[in-house]
Amino acid sequence: DKRKNLYREIAIIVRDEGGVIVPMFNQAVDAISDKVGGYVAWHDALMNSLAFTKCWLKA
Repeated sequence: DKRKNLYREIAIIVRDEGGVIVPMFNQAVDAISDKVGGYVAWHDALMNSLAFTKCWLKA
């Protein structure tokens, strides 16, 4: 019973004070630089729906 209570206390400490790491892998990254022109951000698509033909690098 003492061991059960210790594990319960440990579990509560981990729950309340510990962090959570949620592993995932996203194959797309949405990022932009001020050196890129023609980029239009879309709210429902990553990287302008991958329309890189409409973008260019500024000098």
